Amino acid sequence: VEEVPQNVVVEEDVAARAEEKPNVLLIDDDAEAIEIVKMILGGAFDIIVAETGESGLVKAFEEKPSLILLDLYLPGLNGCRICRLLKSQEETRTIPIAFFSAGTQNEEIQQAFASGADDFIVKPFGGRELLEKIWRLLMKKKEEGNLRATGCGPRHYR
Repeated sequence: VEEVPQNVVVEEDVAARAEEKPNVLLIDDDAEAIEIVKMILGGAFDIIVAETGESGLVKAFEEKPSLILLDLYLPGLNGCRICRLLKSQEETRTIPIAFFSAGTQNEEIQQAFASGADDFIVKPFGGRELLEKIWRLLMKKKEEGNLRATGCGPRHYR
């Protein structure tokens, strides 16, 4: 009986984990913020970047990301408009959307949630805070998907 080389199993295991790696669509026009998010999330997530609202919408429909990080203030389409559009479409409505912005006015945060946001992260943010919020949103999405699959829970999700 021939033994399978151990490194083959390891390579297959690494490939399997890579296939399971969630992808995050980052929609932001701030180059520094993009680099910071890539540095924090790059090891655990595949990062897709869009620097305008319009390109973010296109990538959301093309890539079907696991989660979207969306800046509130973007040239062209603003974050709230993008969020409303994505939450109104069947194919993107279950994607968690977390706004992140330096804007901390209550009115801005309320507008973000009113547009369908699942969370709001205030810039500057810590790496641990960002990771915890993203994992929490992904776990919530998975649990809601499980409920829908069993026929339990609300009939419609945002």
